[in-house]
Amino acid sequence: LGPETTAQALQYAPTAGLPRLVEHLRALQVREHRPPAPIAGDLRVQVTTGSQDALAKAFEMLLTPEDTLLLERPCYSGALAFLEPLGCHLAATGTDGEGIVPEEMAALLANWGSSAAGRAGAPKPRVLYTIPVGSNPTGASLSAERKAAIYEVARKHGMIIMEDDPYYYIQFNEGGARTPSFLSMDVDGRVLRFDSFSKLVSSGLRLGFVTGPSQLLDRLELHQQATSLHTSGVSQAIATALFDHWQGQSGAGDRWQRFEEHVSKVCALYRSQRDSALSSAEKHLAGLARWHAPRAGMFLWLELLGVQDSSRLVKEEAVKEGVILVPGGSFVAHASPGAAAACGGGRPLSPHVRASFSTALPQEIDEAMARLARVLRRTAPTPSSL
Repeated sequence: LGPETTAQALQYAPTAGLPRLVEHLRALQVREHRPPAPIAGDLRVQVTTGSQDALAKAFEMLLTPEDTLLLERPCYSGALAFLEPLGCHLAATGTDGEGIVPEEMAALLANWGSSAAGRAGAPKPRVLYTIPVGSNPTGASLSAERKAAIYEVARKHGMIIMEDDPYYYIQFNEGGARTPSFLSMDVDGRVLRFDSFSKLVSSGLRLGFVTGPSQLLDRLELHQQATSLHTSGVSQAIATALFDHWQGQSGAGDRWQRFEEHVSKVCALYRSQRDSALSSAEKHLAGLARWHAPRAGMFLWLELLGVQDSSRLVKEEAVKEGVILVPGGSFVAHASPGAAAACGGGRPLSPHVRASFSTALPQEIDEAMARLARVLRRTAPTPSSL
């Protein structure tokens, strides 16, 4: 790290992050997302203890128990774990294999008073939370066209968009192209973007960063100052040295060349893992499950045919076979005194399971799919018998 960086790392640091790291990250965001001119000049970046910590602080900043948050159904369980005790109303908008359906979101908001949540007294949402690329758990990715349509709906209804995008750099599009972000479309400062080092570098570093307008980032910084002072200086110093190294090794024409090479290697690894998972699913689960091929991320969302609810199957039968999956019900909000009636009176039943293909070897993925198939044949009725 060098003596100067080490000395910085071992002392208290600015709440927003080590200055050189913040400079690297802001330059990266401007280069990658090219936010529109009115926002670009006001763009702020804050380093956080992983994006999970940033999400929790942003939820607390933006929501009270009387507010309503609009989210995807199904939704990232880590967000639900924080939101449900917070007690705000949770309302879900429809999704398909490509993420949020803009028309359904628009219709829900336009007719809020007649919706289940509206009839139960929940106010119209003023915040949308979404994982737009490689969604956890479904693996769905919004197209640029859908993002543009969703952004316009958010503008019409005065909503802030929380763009939780840890899988942004793990996209499997042809030619390595990355789908434009909500931040790249933000003309009036309504996007809070959450990025993570966990998928590109190391989850153990516990480093994330939030990007958005100063009006929101100023308050988020005060929250961090009051709760954790700042993110680990040692982790920040490692990330700073890494960016310094990448830029020092890049050609004179593009200081991000080495960074992009690293991204390409990581993306190629996950693409190979995705392909192994799809091949094994087709080999073992054809006729037993349905799925979409994810265009990003590290998850395969399986709908188990002939299964009404996957919870017991996952927690008991699959575990006996040494297969670890997450039941679909874990990604749907509980109904509670503070949650919208749209959640349906409790954790709904779900025939889905989430399978992660991030770190398992191809032969392990294949064996897991074969064992899941055995469980399904042993415990589930055949689709034709329903």
